Order: sequence, then C-alpha cells, then structure tokens
Amino acid sequence: MEFSCSYLVHQFSKSVDFLFRDDIITKMCRFQNRAGGNTGGIRPDTASRLNRPRSRRPLTGSRSRRSRSHRSRSRLPDLRILGCSSSDGEQMFTLDGEEKWYADFIKREGVYPQPPFIDPYRYVDGTYDNAETNQQICKSNLKTMSDAMKEIPLENDPPSTPIIYSRDEVELGVQNTLICHVTGFYPAPVKVYWTKNGKNVTEGTSINVPFPNKDGSFRQSSRLEFIPQLGDMYSCSVAHPTLSQPLTRIWDVEVQQPGVGPAVFCGLGLTIGLLGVAAGTFFLIKGNECS
Repeated sequence: MEFSCSYLVHQFSKSVDFLFRDDIITKMCRFQNRAGGNTGGIRPDTASRLNRPRSRRPLTGSRSRRSRSHRSRSRLPDLRILGCSSSDGEQMFTLDGEEKWYADFIKREGVYPQPPFIDPYRYVDGTYDNAETNQQICKSNLKTMSDAMKEIPLENDPPSTPIIYSRDEVELGVQNTLICHVTGFYPAPVKVYWTKNGKNVTEGTSINVPFPNKDGSFRQSSRLEFIPQLGDMYSCSVAHPTLSQPLTRIWDVEVQQPGVGPAVFCGLGLTIGLLGVAAGTFFLIKGNECS
C-alpha cells in the first residue's frame, strides 16, 4: 500500500503513547515526493514546511508535552523524552528544561538527578518497568524505520568545544564539582574523560543522559567531584564518532585574590585622617599661644 504524506502525518501525530519525531516524518515525506508521491491534500503551508531542507535525525523517540496550565494543576512533567538505538536507550522526564527522572538501563532502576533539597518529584511504582516496555516498542519501531530509510544517508554533527566551570566559587580544600558541558552533536551520546595533573580520573565522575536541543542535536554534561588544591590542573576530553581525536579543555585551580582597591582606599583614608589630626593639633596650639 502506498501511503501519502498526509496519512503519515496523521498516523504519527495521532499516536499519543508513542510519537515519532517530526523530522522523521518530514524526511519520509520528502523521500516520497522525490519518488513521485504527493502531499495527500496537506495544506500549502504544511506542505511547504514538510518539503524544506532539514537535517536528518533518524532516531526513534517520543516527546509528550503538557500545557503549562495543565502542569500547574497536576504537577506532571512538561516533557517526556524516549529514544533508542540498536545498542542504547533513553527515557527521561523533564520540567522547565531540567531532568527530574531518568531510567538507568544498566543498573535497571530509575534515577532522580536533582539534589534532595530541591522540591522533589516522586513517580509511581512501575515507572521504570514501563520504561523498559517502551524500549521494546521503540526498538521494534526503530527496525521498521531503519528498513524504510536505509537508502537515505545519515547526517553527523560534531560537538562544540567543551566548556568547564565549577559549580561553586572555588575555595582551597573545600569540596566542589567541576562541570564539563558539550552541545550540538548528533547522534548521541558522547564519551567524556577526565584527567587530574595528566592522570585519568574515574572516581567521582558522572554524566547525564543526552538532552535534545531545538534543532534536533543533543547536549550532555559530565561532573567531577574534587577538592581544589593550588597548582592542580584538570582536563575534560569529549569523544564522538564525528571526531578524529577528542576535544579537550583544560581547567586550572585558581583562587581569586582580593583586589588592591580596598587596601589603597584604606591607606588613603588613614593618611587623610592623620593629616586632619595634625592640622587640628596645629591650630589648637596656635590658638592657645594667641590667648
């Protein structure tokens, strides 16, 4: 059976439990048009949007959005992200761009990445089991989509140069967290490696699951727990299939020294004060002599 673009869009957009990404719909419609298909009666503005060039992001996944008013009533996350590849999987819930829960398919458990002092979300029992079921559905659909799109070349986007910064203001001897952030890459994920003074570090490291950007690329952040000591040097290296060698950024332990301004003003004020005392004493003595 030959499917028109309108049929595809209708079928995909009406799937509530599992929604294919819009750019996959776009690519399939463009592919069909080149093969002599039609837009199936789609409105001109929709047909134009479907046929303009776009990056191909051929991953299977779902995004379930809820309106802000509905969210305020039910306190449900505004975005569910579900995706898979032949060797990996992902499901997370987010609110205002921050992860609230994600499935760790290696440890086979749900993870709450937010600190405990932040207003906590707690999901019902069975959320992780549901995520595993979604992965089975996702991988089944991925095979179908891969077969349908096997002749369309993949697009690969390299990551940006990583950015390193400390979570808190650096104080020598006080535990802190280094964050290495990278964005703009496709496909996901990236691999992040940490070093301290030229030696690889694995203890105290963690990385979040890939988070989608608006353009279909991804971003990720890795963290390293550390105790700053003067002279220590850390590096974050990011590896991705599009790179011939990892991107590396260096971070040195630096403690901000107090500026010279306060000392100068203090000295100037003291000098003016002493001059005032001397002048007052001089006029007091002169006044006594005149009398």
